[in-house]
Amino acid sequence: MKKKGNLAALTEGAVCVALAFILGFVKIPTGGFGGSISLVMVPLIVFALRRGGVWGLGAGLVYGVIDFFEGGGFSITWQSMLLDYFFAYMLVGLAGFFPKKPVLGALVGCLARYVCLVFSGVFIWGEYMSDIEIFGATLPMSRVWIYSLVYNAQYMLPAIIITLIVIAIFAARTDIVKNQRLRGKNS
Repeated sequence: MKKKGNLAALTEGAVCVALAFILGFVKIPTGGFGGSISLVMVPLIVFALRRGGVWGLGAGLVYGVIDFFEGGGFSITWQSMLLDYFFAYMLVGLAGFFPKKPVLGALVGCLARYVCLVFSGVFIWGEYMSDIEIFGATLPMSRVWIYSLVYNAQYMLPAIIITLIVIAIFAARTDIVKNQRLRGKNS
């Protein structure tokens, strides 16, 4: 029976990763060097909530790899590839460690991705930052932490809000985010 449960989880994970990849094409670009507002995190979070954190971390990692290599990912070093794609999406799977509180789990997963992107901005992309011109005034970006927090917030905050709303609706109106293990099914 354990093998059937693993096969079901792998299949479900593959479907959720594929759905996330498709949703990645429906996005609002925010300009700059990258980042966009999309629903990519929703299927990854739903899968993590249904199958648990370990499965969720794995699905997020798989999505990050596929997104980088097949979704037009960009990096300047192998470290930026790891932080901006592999680890960032993997951390979305942390939502699975909060199966009874899906909105909290989604918030944890989304914020973990944001923090990973901020660290990438500070330690990797920071040397490439330039001053920002806003309404004709130049805002010097000599503080790399502020720059990274603001730059990543411009697309992550709307994406987090939209993701939390969708997860809250799913949690309130459907059984789609219910953890399969709690109902006695194999995981």
